[in-house]
Amino acid sequence: MSGDASNAPVPLELSGKKYMLSPLERGDYKKFLAWVVKRHLDIAREACQGMEIDVVKTLMDNARKEAGEFTWVHRHVLEQMTDLEGSTFLIWLGLVREQSDVTLEKVCDLLSDPANHGAAMSAFDDVEGLQESKKKLKRKPVRKKRLKPATQKRKRGS
Repeated sequence: MSGDASNAPVPLELSGKKYMLSPLERGDYKKFLAWVVKRHLDIAREACQGMEIDVVKTLMDNARKEAGEFTWVHRHVLEQMTDLEGSTFLIWLGLVREQSDVTLEKVCDLLSDPANHGAAMSAFDDVEGLQESKKKLKRKPVRKKRLKPATQKRKRGS
């Protein structure tokens, strides 16, 4: 998450149409976190349908408590970034900055094609500076050193 608006938008072709994908800013990531919280609560609400009111209250209280603990390093939020719906939301946030007429529904349709999704995620990594981070993380393989035989011989009987 660079949040660095100094990065230039990158070109992105989806289903033959050219778009520009902008880097996300702090406000975009706040929108994403709010989306994750809302989604978490919506899923909990759906799971509660048909249950007794006291069970619903307990489950929703727990869901609200969990959602209140969400931060950028929370496992659930990180999972949502790589989930199809979450990554689509992030891509939409980057596209709508340059193409204000692009809707979330349109991006969902475009990214339902695996080739488009792969291209979009690669462009997202580029615009957010994640490709460079990935390169830095790759380390050269460690060569195993050959052990030299012991230079001193053991005495017999010891």
